Amino acid sequence: MAQSRRRFLKNSAGFTAGCCALGATALLEACSPTKFVGYTQEDTELLVKLSDMGDEKFVVLNHPSLQAPIYLKKTDKDHFDALLMLCTHKGCDVKPAGAIMVCPCHGSQFLSTGEVLRGPATERLAEFPVTLDKNFIRIKIG
Repeated sequence: MAQSRRRFLKNSAGFTAGCCALGATALLEACSPTKFVGYTQEDTELLVKLSDMGDEKFVVLNHPSLQAPIYLKKTDKDHFDALLMLCTHKGCDVKPAGAIMVCPCHGSQFLSTGEVLRGPATERLAEFPVTLDKNFIRIKIG
């Protein structure tokens, strides 16, 4: 018997809330909202204020000339990784889910370093060079 749309949404919301309440670190990280940040652009570099990172483990940037958003992750005090959130299998946007990124189209999974965790993708996510100065994280996109 088909369930009503209202019942489906209610059950889905309950399931999602239940998963978030389990307490597992990875599940809790996946339940947290993604923070999008702004930037300024100088030639072929995007400049993100260090202060905009706050205590976030990662942030996301949208740029109109790129096929997908940029995933910017702090790996340690003075180092950041920037990855194009575009699955190398069929070009779908990947989504952050805790310590991994998941492609909703075919299920590929990537570590936050861009390496393939599970296929069908066989190539790592594209990476952008990142440098750091006193006030800015500089992502070279060109």
